[in-house]
Amino acid sequence: MASADGDTIVVHKGTYAEAVVVTGKTGLLISGSGKPLIDGTGAEDALALVGCSNVEVRGLRLTGGSVSDLHVTDGQQLELHHCSIGEAAQIAIFIEDSSEVQVHHNTLVGAGVGWPEAGVRAGDSDHVSVEHNTISFFIDGVRFFSDSAPGAGADDSTIAHNVIHDLWHAGIEAYGTGLQIEQNKITDSGEDGIWLDADDATLAHNKVSQVGDTGILVFDGAGNVIDHNTVSKAAFHGISSSATATGTALTGNKVTSSGSTASLSLEGTGCSSDQDKVSKPQGVGLVLSGTGGSVTGLRIKKPAGVGIELSGGGNTFSDARVSHAGEDGFQVTGDGNTLADCRAMGSDEDGFDVSGASNAFSTCMAKGSGTLDKNDGGADNTFTDCEFGTESP
Repeated sequence: MASADGDTIVVHKGTYAEAVVVTGKTGLLISGSGKPLIDGTGAEDALALVGCSNVEVRGLRLTGGSVSDLHVTDGQQLELHHCSIGEAAQIAIFIEDSSEVQVHHNTLVGAGVGWPEAGVRAGDSDHVSVEHNTISFFIDGVRFFSDSAPGAGADDSTIAHNVIHDLWHAGIEAYGTGLQIEQNKITDSGEDGIWLDADDATLAHNKVSQVGDTGILVFDGAGNVIDHNTVSKAAFHGISSSATATGTALTGNKVTSSGSTASLSLEGTGCSSDQDKVSKPQGVGLVLSGTGGSVTGLRIKKPAGVGIELSGGGNTFSDARVSHAGEDGFQVTGDGNTLADCRAMGSDEDGFDVSGASNAFSTCMAKGSGTLDKNDGGADNTFTDCEFGTESP
């Protein structure tokens, strides 16, 4: 494309059967008029920006790239918006080794046959924002991942206000540090809604529904915050933090009709749940197998299985309540946990079924259990100021 720094290039209505490469430009505006189509069939990329800065691309339709349709390499301060990419073969928008790239208000659709890799992929980059896009029919809707350093992704970046649906793997798969993933709507994913391997990320106010595995999965990383998200109809887990993820903090999330395994699952060290709400879990309401965690103000209603399954040690519970569990309200197999002001009401089996040792219960209550309100088969457990209608021993 013949241009000089600072030029405005208007691409008029029509089909342009060529691959376009823009190299080393500054202050360039490439603007489509009448929805022109750039068809890069036979090339790796339909439009490539290489080593550019302060470049804006808007209003184009792109297709045909075997690797990507819009490829940014070694760029900074770029804006890619109001473009349309249909039948992407692999990656619709690909960002590498770049910083301060804005990707917004685009419509990105994968190929009709097979599963292309991603709607937006960014790797070895920082300060990338992916906002207000509509993305569908990819393996991952948005993927922050690096080939050169797997696990790097895009640091200090934002994924927000996107509508993402019909994915093979995940709506969002993100590696990186300091990510903000907010107010996305993700539906109909074959596996996960959001898959995270990151440190110090914040996931807030996302809505995830109809996923084949887990609504939000924190696979690895430390210090991630999962705040006021809504998950519904996730098949295996609603929100899960794996054993390799430490210090995951859940706050104010709502999980409904999810989790044949568990609606909430906290396996790592030092994880927490504060004011989360779970209704109609298909299996267990909360599984806490990690250590050194805390649960405050948790509400679980009508779990099909156990309300809270506590197998980890050294955890603290305060004001956690389970109503109408299909099995036990609280099942405590771990040791050295502290539970205060916890309640199990109307459990089909035991209200509190305790087989672990040296657990401390204070001001806890169970009523209306189908078997026993308290069934303590462990050793050295203490119950202070608790109320149980029926108990053994």
